[in-house]
Amino acid sequence: MPAYIMAYNINTLNERQKNIVKDLADLGLIKLEQGWKDSWFIPTNLATNLLVSLTDSSSRKQGFVVLETNFRLYAYSTSKLRCEILCLFLAALPF
Repeated sequence: MPAYIMAYNINTLNERQKNIVKDLADLGLIKLEQGWKDSWFIPTNLATNLLVSLTDSSSRKQGFVVLETNFRLYAYSTSKLRCEILCLFLAALPF
C-alpha cells in the first residue's frame, strides 16, 4: 500500500460519474472532501484493501453464506474483510 494519499478532483467528472462517486461514498469506499473552489475524493482503506485482496491469489478462498427463513445469516469465510463488507450491507437493511 502506498504511503501517500491520492486525491481525485470531482469537478472534472460528468454528472453520471458524480452520482457514482456519491454512491461509493455512501458505501464507505471513498471519502469526499470540500475545498474553497474544488471538491475531491480519496479512496478509503476499505477500497484499498478490497483492491489488494482482489489481486492477491492467496486470498481467493471459497466461503459461503447461509440465510435462514427467520432471517438469520451465517457467513463462513476465512476472510475478515469479506465478513466486514457483509456487515456493512446488513447494517444498511431496514429490519
